[in-house]
Amino acid sequence: MSYLKSKQFDLGNQLMPGLRRIGDLELEEDIGFQRRDWAVRHIAWAVLVLVFLAALLGLFGNGILSKVTLGDDGMPLQLEYQRFGRYKAPMDLKVHLGPEAMQEGKVRLWLERSYLNIMQVETIVPQPGSVESGANHLIYVFNVSSSNFPVEVTFLMQSESIGRQTGRLGLEGGPSLSFSQFIYP
Repeated sequence: MSYLKSKQFDLGNQLMPGLRRIGDLELEEDIGFQRRDWAVRHIAWAVLVLVFLAALLGLFGNGILSKVTLGDDGMPLQLEYQRFGRYKAPMDLKVHLGPEAMQEGKVRLWLERSYLNIMQVETIVPQPGSVESGANHLIYVFNVSSSNFPVEVTFLMQSESIGRQTGRLGLEGGPSLSFSQFIYP
């Protein structure tokens, strides 16, 4: 038994590799591990900052990266929409109509049925006078007077599906626009 105690005592006086004595303390150091740990921490902080900035700019919802406008000024049809949205969260499609969109005091605006199958229309402002069914789309008929131009129609919607959604809207007998959105869970 005394032999074991003397061996333990002898080992206690020798410093093992990686141990450093500071006063009465023996501290273990692994500089390689610490450098790797610092590198991983710096990378993690950089990723967090990038995700935060992307969220601020609208990659995950409202913001400058999310807002898109299709169609040029002066065209009879222009669309503003959000490129990124959230499942079951409110989103809007803003349609700007020029005077060329009016035919016989009415504007006939259609939305593709496949898009309407994955998006629920909550409200339309202003309310259409009537809604007609087309082959692959629904036609919203708005009564307008010639002094009301330009007209803005807003579809307030919410997504019923997650992932990439594509849609089309247009004027009956006129131009149409295709758009794409990504819906996050």
